[in-house]
Amino acid sequence: MLPISNKRGQKKKTTAILLPNKELIIEFANWALLEKGAPAWSLHLDSFNSPHFDNLNSHLRLHKIPLEIVQNSYGDLGNAFRGIRLLCKHIIVQKD
Repeated sequence: MLPISNKRGQKKKTTAILLPNKELIIEFANWALLEKGAPAWSLHLDSFNSPHFDNLNSHLRLHKIPLEIVQNSYGDLGNAFRGIRLLCKHIIVQKD
């Protein structure tokens, strides 16, 4: 399902997937959870009424899914995580 090598002698690497919005990040993460037979994540909101991605990252780790969401203050591009990072691609339109 997820293209992370676990064969001997091969090093695990980090990959990033850019998605256009937070809803697709949650949908992708839940798809990965369900594919592994784990329960889908139930939406938890933070104090800004946005998805609490630390909670989702904890749920993914609990079920040994090699995904990490890096969004706003959630996740950390500098940590030693090896797997797939999901990021939201924000498109900024400048007015001339």
